[in-house]
Amino acid sequence: MYVTEQEYIAARIAVCAEPLDGVEPFLVSASDAVDVLTFHRIQAAGGIDTLTPFQRDTIKRVTCALAEFMHDNQEAIGSPVSAYNINGVSVQYGGTATVSVVNGVMIPRALHHQLLATGLCDRRV
Repeated sequence: MYVTEQEYIAARIAVCAEPLDGVEPFLVSASDAVDVLTFHRIQAAGGIDTLTPFQRDTIKRVTCALAEFMHDNQEAIGSPVSAYNINGVSVQYGGTATVSVVNGVMIPRALHHQLLATGLCDRRV
């Protein structure tokens, strides 16, 4: 897990925001998702402490934000239905202007772009 619950709470308090209750399972899921998106390079390198300060800070920030996204959207993320249409109104999860599905992980595009900046998501490396 890349962020402990105490680190998460400290980060939320630093930005004057209320931490979520019961966030630890979401931090674990977000850390696992970051592993998938980085092709498990963080673990292969020996853990988060072996990364550069920029990479480490970015990974922690993305993990916290992704955990909150997973908490707030747990019904949509866990749903077996990816789209539906009722009386001419359609809803689709993933693949929208703000959210994408990358390697099976639903992630906001802004967070994915932050993660891409670390260089850990590039398949060519």
